[in-house]
Amino acid sequence: FTAGLGRQDGTSKATSAEKEFFDIDVTESSAEDFNLSFTRPLTSGGSFAFAFNNRANVNDSILQFGYTDSLNLTYTQPLMRGAWSEYATSIQRQGELAYRRQVETERQTRLGVVYQVRIAYWDLVNAIEQRGVAESGMDLGQSRLQQSERRLAAGVGTAVDVIQARVELATRHEALIQSQNAVAQTMDILRRLIFSGKRAGMWDTELVPSAGLPTEVSAQGLPGLSESLVTALQERPGLRQRQMDIDVARLQHAQRVSERMSGLDLAFSAGSGSAGEKPGTAFDETMDFSYPTYGASLNYSLNLGNRTASYAERSGRASVRAAIIEYDREELQVTAEIGRASCRERV
Repeated sequence: FTAGLGRQDGTSKATSAEKEFFDIDVTESSAEDFNLSFTRPLTSGGSFAFAFNNRANVNDSILQFGYTDSLNLTYTQPLMRGAWSEYATSIQRQGELAYRRQVETERQTRLGVVYQVRIAYWDLVNAIEQRGVAESGMDLGQSRLQQSERRLAAGVGTAVDVIQARVELATRHEALIQSQNAVAQTMDILRRLIFSGKRAGMWDTELVPSAGLPTEVSAQGLPGLSESLVTALQERPGLRQRQMDIDVARLQHAQRVSERMSGLDLAFSAGSGSAGEKPGTAFDETMDFSYPTYGASLNYSLNLGNRTASYAERSGRASVRAAIIEYDREELQVTAEIGRASCRERV
């Protein structure tokens, strides 16, 4: 919808006739314009247009007002290039697919974060368990060293036994340090995943797991390979994104095919107009279609050569093939992942 309101004032040198009949050297004129229009594109590829214009003229040379009104209705329908809903709604459908693809991207990111947090959590639990084992080993090494030293002092042991106990204690101490480092590293990884980088004291927060490692692990009750594969092919965000890429590529290719065609447009029009010295009279006659005008036309256009559209159509076809290949690659990767996971479950 558009609307406009304007005024023009002007002066001009009078013509010889105006000088002779009206005895003036300069003519002054003014015009006021009011117009509005409404254009509605249709899903068929055509468009409906409505336009109204009102103009009021004043000229000092003739000392009278002139009012002109016009009303025009037009319907245009392409029959070849740019025709029908597949082309007319392609941009909207591409926008919808882009939004849905972004939703799947966000879902994939969320699933990735959840997966990483789960892995980091159980890595931390395992590291804490290993640290506990290393601490128990240190206590055991200390006991063996003390026992070896007492045996040596009592004359029933040898210095070699003491040396071996000290070496074993040093080895266990090294294992304890490594386990402590592993706990610190895995805890940092989990902190980075669950806390915001702006959080004060983030790296000083102690994380204490509330659940330990399970005592028994069983694959009983898990879905089989075929069922897991069907679910993955339906739910995996990556595959959904690849499918949407194919849909977008096909829409764009259909656009390029349509744009390569010749233009053939059918148009119908109806109009009405009137002029008069009084504004109401001209307006009423225009709205009543007292002086109507009707028209119909069929317009044909052909772009000679049209190499740009031809290359664009070829590029669109190649994009469809590339999107399908990318989907197949993603599907094979998902199938391989499900197969490996199923094998690990059986083991």
